[in-house]
Amino acid sequence: MGATLYCVLGGTVPLYGWHTLELILAKETGTFTPVHQGEPFVHERLDLIVDKMLQKEPNHRYANCEQLLSDLASLQLDGAAMSFIDSPRPDKKGTRKSSPRTT
Repeated sequence: MGATLYCVLGGTVPLYGWHTLELILAKETGTFTPVHQGEPFVHERLDLIVDKMLQKEPNHRYANCEQLLSDLASLQLDGAAMSFIDSPRPDKKGTRKSSPRTT
């Protein structure tokens, strides 16, 4: 999930190399450029969450989804800019239907 969130925010993969060996070495060392370094709009706290999600050692990552969701909720990103999440979704025909989410 950390690599996916990194890609969504940064538009690139967290680990890369010109050759397979470089990619393997990057994975083994666990080094990557912080996402906010390439995308300054990414809040520093969100960058720290992504960093924790990408840690090489499992005991340095989130133990469960509840911990991750708690940290994400603390960013308070659920404002008007994210209101599309609860808007009706189009069905296969292109018409709008109600979202199954409840508040």
